[in-house]
Amino acid sequence: MPEIYDLRHFIDKVKELAPEELVEINERVYPANYEVNTFLDIFKDKGKFPMILFNNVEKLNGGKFEGRLITSADPGSYRRAAIAFGLELDKTSSKDVIEELGKRAQVAVKPVIISEKEAPIKEVVRTGKDADVGELPLLMHFAEDAKPGWFTPIVAFKHPDTGRYNLAYHRTLYHGPQRVTIKISPEHELHAGQYYNRAQELNQPLPFACILGHHPGFYQGAAIRTPIAMDEYEQVGGVLGQPLRLTASTTWGDKFLIPADAEIVVEGEMWPGERDNEGMFGEWPRYYGCQTRQPVGRITAINMRKDAIFQAIWTSYHMLEDIAHSVGLQAWLKSKYPRVIAASSLFHTWAIISMKKKAEGEPLRVANMALAYGEHVKYVIVVDEDINPFDLREVYWAISMRVQPDDRVQILKNVKSNRNDPSTVHPMKGSVMIIDATEPVDRPFEKVVSVPAETKERLKANWDKYVSKEIFDKVPVRDRWTY
Repeated sequence: MPEIYDLRHFIDKVKELAPEELVEINERVYPANYEVNTFLDIFKDKGKFPMILFNNVEKLNGGKFEGRLITSADPGSYRRAAIAFGLELDKTSSKDVIEELGKRAQVAVKPVIISEKEAPIKEVVRTGKDADVGELPLLMHFAEDAKPGWFTPIVAFKHPDTGRYNLAYHRTLYHGPQRVTIKISPEHELHAGQYYNRAQELNQPLPFACILGHHPGFYQGAAIRTPIAMDEYEQVGGVLGQPLRLTASTTWGDKFLIPADAEIVVEGEMWPGERDNEGMFGEWPRYYGCQTRQPVGRITAINMRKDAIFQAIWTSYHMLEDIAHSVGLQAWLKSKYPRVIAASSLFHTWAIISMKKKAEGEPLRVANMALAYGEHVKYVIVVDEDINPFDLREVYWAISMRVQPDDRVQILKNVKSNRNDPSTVHPMKGSVMIIDATEPVDRPFEKVVSVPAETKERLKANWDKYVSKEIFDKVPVRDRWTY
């Protein structure tokens, strides 16, 4: 039987290939008392970003959860992304990860449907009053978040007319055993908003499935922007590199399919016109998102594996969408400008692009296309092909040495912005900045220093003569500018 790419497969691969990337904690941990994010924060203060597996966690309702909780497994770092997608650790850069994901995301792989008896997700099924979301280890992330607890799932919706499945991240607040609010922002008309609004027009409930725990390929496939015509279960299959296994839901049978190899799937429905308070919540800008009225989800069933692993996202600090947006941005730009080398997204708001420039003015055209990628893009930097857009020190060096601010920096006002940006004065309007940090091609420019290529290759070819592997491995990996 071929390997099934699920969360457990990924954890096993990390243990095998890079055990230093995983920290296991066996003492009882209380997610609703802010403890999960606090562990992450303590590691962050020391410049460390491990995946953490909590083997003993408290449920929101109290008492031990008969399972585990994991965070920063989505994959949480470019190094763990390399493990997830079968790339060689010692030979893989951030750019390589984006290239690999970009290739995979272009291939739609149809899912396969398996019986409920075969599906691990059906090992534990709860319905009616037993389908109590409070029996899960819901989290409190930051001090001012609305209480009593949250989960941050990938939510699957099915279009009322076309039957296309959409996958996206939607923060979800507990209001009661079978009642939650799910932030989908219907006014923005993104895919989930379109589905919700169409169900409202038809005056019918919109089914949903909250998915907690799967392979990083599932999480990345759900985050990469997909053409509205592509079913996102198919895109996930492309990113995974194998067909996604689906099975019938508990509530709607084969009319709504759920991932067979997920850890936990919470099923429910949004009824027309029903909304409730949602927020505050520590959002991606690392500021709190305000309270709004959002659709209510009525919970109908909870499906789980035995010893289910509840997967949490490190809200406000996760790099899941930085990776996904880098993939989408790069594909978007290369569709028009094939001389774009790579693109990096950072904090949603930055688009850093390297390109093989041929003429003056090209970087500005590329930058304007990057702004069109999404309303969250606020700053665009274009650099030459010799600059790695994933290495901020290289990018800052290019800005320092190749930019005269009065000539190569442009600021555009009254541009539609993202309402989560706390710096905006108007809720839907702001400004954007473009920096052309490329060398001029219409006049002479100084040459960058370098050691002779022949000398470097000769020493690398005979490296063991100079430095043994034992000595080399003892040299710590760290940022020399910080530690």
